[in-house]
Amino acid sequence: MPLNKDFKPDTGKEWPTVASGIYLSEIVDVDDLGEIDTKFGKKHTLSFRFKIEDQDVTLVKWVSTKWSPPGKYRPSNLYLLAEAALGERPREIIHPNDLIGKKLMLVVVLNTGADGNKRNQITDFSMIDNSERGFDKLKKTVEKTFAEEIEEAVEEQGATQPE
Repeated sequence: MPLNKDFKPDTGKEWPTVASGIYLSEIVDVDDLGEIDTKFGKKHTLSFRFKIEDQDVTLVKWVSTKWSPPGKYRPSNLYLLAEAALGERPREIIHPNDLIGKKLMLVVVLNTGADGNKRNQITDFSMIDNSERGFDKLKKTVEKTFAEEIEEAVEEQGATQPE
């Protein structure tokens, strides 16, 4: 029996998405992807899965297994993720499995790919911190991440941004 005309093969490119914003999430899984070819050469890579709280959406972020605390250079993504999940600066190398079940804040951007499909990108991690310092860090991250979108929204409203 032939398929009906409305049939479309599953390309595997459509993923559940969330709007750009900051979300409370939980690390639900971590996979060792092994060596992955990147624009910087081969990198041993881990895949973290984050369940967005109160939504039926799980987002994925790949990070290198490199562990580099702050110092002369920017900390590695694995270090920043561990810091956010633990709520403090790690004093020693943390095994990625120890992060499963931990909660943290994710800064997420909704992008449209060249193929027209919408995808989320996790651009930053932050610890759950209700202090003024935690709020200020998130505010700066959001302003930096969404500066272009904020500017477009302001222009659409015909308003000017405060100095």
